[in-house]
Amino acid sequence: MTHSLRFMVFLRFTSGLISAFVFISTFAWISSVLMQNNKKELLPLLYSSVGLGIFLVSVIIGIIDDFATWEVGWISLGIFAVPFCIFSFTARPFLPCTDATDSGSKRGVYKEMPAHIKSLVIFTLIFYAAEGFSNNISATFILYNLKNLDFISDNVWEAWALVGFAGFLSPFLIRKLLKTFDFPMTLLTLQTLLSLGIIMPLIENKLFIYAGSVFFGFSFLSIPPITLGFVSSLVNEGKDKIISDFTIIFSSALFISPVLGGIITDITGHYSNSVLLAFSISMVGLLSSFFINKICRINNFQSTARRII
Repeated sequence: MTHSLRFMVFLRFTSGLISAFVFISTFAWISSVLMQNNKKELLPLLYSSVGLGIFLVSVIIGIIDDFATWEVGWISLGIFAVPFCIFSFTARPFLPCTDATDSGSKRGVYKEMPAHIKSLVIFTLIFYAAEGFSNNISATFILYNLKNLDFISDNVWEAWALVGFAGFLSPFLIRKLLKTFDFPMTLLTLQTLLSLGIIMPLIENKLFIYAGSVFFGFSFLSIPPITLGFVSSLVNEGKDKIISDFTIIFSSALFISPVLGGIITDITGHYSNSVLLAFSISMVGLLSSFFINKICRINNFQSTARRII
């Protein structure tokens, strides 16, 4: 509601930092609970709920934007968030805890890994960081891009709603994909779709923009849960330590990427350079997924990968 730019920047920074912390820590906690109870197949549902949230918010904003000011939109979203805030406080006493007996704090966990497992974990860590960086910088600037295009500027919410809807459907389709292909090929396919979803909005055509939104939404919400599920199936000792490292790397990428993208946009004067940066980083992730695929093939990890579904 404030019209002070400095105060608004402070509020956005604070809320963004808290949102990232809540998002990452919540997923780390829920994934630990599910994995300890042999319910890995439920991991994608968490990201499906994120997709549903993106879809609902996009629709709400799209409706409000037709007859009200942006202040009304922010206030409406605040009201919309109140029930979820109440639930998060009231549900806490009934939520399960994780088992703290895992040797996750073991400092030498990586040293004790067999060489091929260590290589696989390292390439997966690089892939995960690249995925977090590229998807967040793209999500940040896709709306900035579309707002500047005359033929779609009044219906930007439709493109973002498609991202959320594709994210909502993705877990159900991913399970079928994993049953048809092994994990490495599924990961390679998803990273390819993510890269296409990042670059396609640069082609100023509605069909390419909407297709890119679907590819982006389908892949960027599906990759994290199956990646963490796969990593957890590779290691026994120090599992919590490794998952924690993945969480820290991912959250750091989420934090750094829009800042760096904003700096590049300010220096060059055009958003497309930030999108090209995101695409370049996604190529690093694609290359990493290629090496993951190769290591898995050499060491016959297909059966291990299938256990995460």
